[in-house]
Amino acid sequence: MIDPVVQLSASALVHRARQLEVDAMHGLASRADLLEVIGRAIRCLQRERGASSIYLASRGLRFSQERLAMEEDSRAAQKALASAFSRHAEPERGATAGALSLMAWVLLGLDALEGMRGQIERQGMDAHAMVAGYSHLIAGLIELMVQIAETAAVPGLQGLLRALVHLVQAKEAAGQERALGALLFASGWNNETQQRRVARLIDTQQACLAAFAEAADAELLGLWREQVRAGLAELQALRSILLGARPGSVLDTGLSKPWFDACSGRIDGLWALQTALLQQLRGDCAASIRQARVELRDTRGLLRHLRENPPARAQAVDRFFACGDPKA
Repeated sequence: MIDPVVQLSASALVHRARQLEVDAMHGLASRADLLEVIGRAIRCLQRERGASSIYLASRGLRFSQERLAMEEDSRAAQKALASAFSRHAEPERGATAGALSLMAWVLLGLDALEGMRGQIERQGMDAHAMVAGYSHLIAGLIELMVQIAETAAVPGLQGLLRALVHLVQAKEAAGQERALGALLFASGWNNETQQRRVARLIDTQQACLAAFAEAADAELLGLWREQVRAGLAELQALRSILLGARPGSVLDTGLSKPWFDACSGRIDGLWALQTALLQQLRGDCAASIRQARVELRDTRGLLRHLRENPPARAQAVDRFFACGDPKA
């Protein structure tokens, strides 16, 4: 009896290979939906963190109603996130063990968040500890996004995924800057340690955005210049006030809201850029799937493409033997 594996033809194998590529692109399109839901949850938690920072630092005098509204937005985002996790945990979705473990870690953190919200409401915790607590949870969500992006093995789209990772990291550094700066302004006193942290977060944003610019295409770069740099002058002026103040000096508490708004404008620009990037990722996946389906109907074309594109090592051998006599 002939082994059925031996009977496989080159055309059948290349056809199967291309079908697997289509499946991978479908999987990436599905992951893009999950990435968007995670991104929305991060965005809501970032806003809640910033508002809670002002609320605690001002001893409840500022942002009381804003904080409650942002809590409700976060709870809605949490429900959407739990639903998305449930869908993507199904075996056919191909989630990795690492991603599933991170999902579990995030759910535990979100369950514990209600207790921290109660402490914030009672003003029973330090503002710095609150910022650190939210940042700890958001870091896990970002790690999940990185895990999903790094395990999406789709040729030609890795640049977009790298750009996404750097962009998300830049947005979180901007979110932490908003929260810590709001804490300082709302408290009315400058703190050298927090001041240094804000300066470091500004440097982190610049580094992440530089890495994003290297990975992004011309269209995204144009949107970046349009969205992110708008309103930067106002933020720079407030940064100068905050970073230029002497340690222990008095700060104008009335600047806490302008600071929050200026930082939020920058973060909103980064969010718009993140949304556009995910839309582009979906569009590229759809276009690749359409093209691949056309090619799947052209077996001869697939074989011709295979012959014209040998493996890299085979190409290296061809170049070696194509050159003249090495002793000449």
